[in-house]
Amino acid sequence: MQQQTTSTSVKEDKKIIEDIKRLAANKPMIKQFDEAQESLRGVKEHHNELYTQLKAKNAELNSSKEEEEKWRAEMDAAKAKEDAKRSDLPALYKERDQLRKEIGEIRDEVRRIRDEHNEQRKEWFAYTKAIREQKQKEWEARNAAREAEREAWRLAKEEEEAKRDPWEEEKYLCEQLISYVEKYLPKAAVEVEAKKEVSPEEAPKGTKVLKRDDDDDYLAALKSKKGKRKGGTAGPGGGAAAPHKPKPTKLS
Repeated sequence: MQQQTTSTSVKEDKKIIEDIKRLAANKPMIKQFDEAQESLRGVKEHHNELYTQLKAKNAELNSSKEEEEKWRAEMDAAKAKEDAKRSDLPALYKERDQLRKEIGEIRDEVRRIRDEHNEQRKEWFAYTKAIREQKQKEWEARNAAREAEREAWRLAKEEEEAKRDPWEEEKYLCEQLISYVEKYLPKAAVEVEAKKEVSPEEAPKGTKVLKRDDDDDYLAALKSKKGKRKGGTAGPGGGAAAPHKPKPTKLS
């Protein structure tokens, strides 16, 4: 390939050089223009993004307005209902005052009943206290009477014991011995003793001669005395007190 050249005049060359200089001087302006174009494109993109967000917000705003209208309608209905009730306010105030008056009267009645109950309660406590004190005094009097009765019975027993024969136990043993021996006396000897009587002249001096009847009377008296000892003196409780006698001795 061959390169061809052409020759120009000096005037044309000067013009071309001037155009080159002018274009070279415009390079910063061109650069600024490119930067401005780039910035404008960014602004447009941001504007488009904002516009999209604005459309979404407008949709939300419309939905919120619809919800607001719904609640406003309900509020208006409630307000209308409240306004309708306000027309009855004087009657309601009058009814409230009447109810307050009735409540005050009921409270006064409750206080009166409570005070009356408290008074009756105090009277009941005083009555029950008097009853308890009366019962306590009666019990103390009965107890003192029982103690006095026991003391009198004890003194009587001590007096009775003091009057007892100190030889009572020995006499009782002798009575038992006589009773025991009587069972073994031979009948023939008893008959012989009955037939054979000792005259007062034959008896030794200072000796009392007893007849058969006298012996029987003596034994009967001993048995009678023995029977009396089996009884007892009644104690303060109303029952018979056990007599004080020795334990029977078994004779072999």
